[in-house]
Amino acid sequence: FIIPYSLFYPELIEKDEKGLDELIAESILNCDINIRKEMAMNIIIFGGNSLIENFAEVLKKQVEKRLGKQYHGIVKISGNKDRK
Repeated sequence: FIIPYSLFYPELIEKDEKGLDELIAESILNCDINIRKEMAMNIIIFGGNSLIENFAEVLKKQVEKRLGKQYHGIVKISGNKDRK
């Protein structure tokens, strides 16, 4: 349980790093203001961690929280449904 959440809260495993959600939000906010919403609507996940139960839902919620209320309902997380 702690390991998956350490992707969002690295302090759980005593790491002084930014969480995945914070890195994604910062990347979006560092883009030109004219493409930020488009970037937020096109977050693609893949690889082993994307298979963690509820990973996409938690990531979406955390990224929206980091970006602020103007992005609620805009953030879209997608990945290949057949990934293994």
